[in-house]
Amino acid sequence: IAEELRSALASIPDLKVVARTSSEAVRNADAHTAASKLRVDNILTGSVRRSPAMLRISAQLIEGDTGTERWSEVYDRPAGDALQIQAEIAMQVAQSLSIHLGGAEQRVLKEGATRNAQAQDLLLQAKNIVWRSDDRPSIQRATELVDRALTLDPAYADALTAKAAMLNFLGANLATSVKDAQAKMSAAEDLPRRAIQIAPRA
Repeated sequence: IAEELRSALASIPDLKVVARTSSEAVRNADAHTAASKLRVDNILTGSVRRSPAMLRISAQLIEGDTGTERWSEVYDRPAGDALQIQAEIAMQVAQSLSIHLGGAEQRVLKEGATRNAQAQDLLLQAKNIVWRSDDRPSIQRATELVDRALTLDPAYADALTAKAAMLNFLGANLATSVKDAQAKMSAAEDLPRRAIQIAPRA
């Protein structure tokens, strides 16, 4: 959820978002310390709790200098509604930061995503595997999960770009032969083009 939300916020004009590696490095720090180390004005934090039927996401936007809460919200929704929650959080955070979103910006938040909750869940699992390990079995397992997501939603642009990145990594770093490397790199070439056609502004 954090990764998807970060991507959604980064797509908003005039809003700069710290990269995952930097934000993960201060995830256990208090808001003031994290903001100081990252040199940002605000910290977005929260938690996710999931049951078989329900999803509870709490989100808080905290001012870095004072540690005061600028905005907070708790979302209790059916698990399948996680797709819409991300866009809602992104828009509310932007509004709290006094960034006025027009129709075009709101559409950008949804581009590249999917309406299939199971497909999104598979992509999140794949990204989590890649984040934890980059050995051959892990990347291959992540690729399999992305393929399953694309089977459920062939127009899932975010999954297409994720698969391209995984195939490129396998080809460049973990190929068993020159032929294997060429095959993986070739298979990855068309995926970003397809993603751009589906979601040109994502």
